[in-house]
Amino acid sequence: MNETNLLLGCSAALLIAILLSFRTNKVFASVNLICAILYSAILYYGLFFDVHQGTALAYWFYLLTLTSLHFILMIAYQGRRWYKSKKK
Repeated sequence: MNETNLLLGCSAALLIAILLSFRTNKVFASVNLICAILYSAILYYGLFFDVHQGTALAYWFYLLTLTSLHFILMIAYQGRRWYKSKKK
């Protein structure tokens, strides 16, 4: 698995999680979708078109870190909401 496949896999997992969250909370999913599109568009552009003297590695690192962190926080928030709803 190369670096591009890792980024695309993380982005796809985040997109699927956001789309699944539309069933429970449309505002939460909309905010997450807008946020993900904004930072992904900026960082993917930098990764593919603004490559000067090793900056692609920095863009790759930031994109992978932000996407993974966004995915983990989203899953944790949804899990917490699910746990609270089952507790009642």
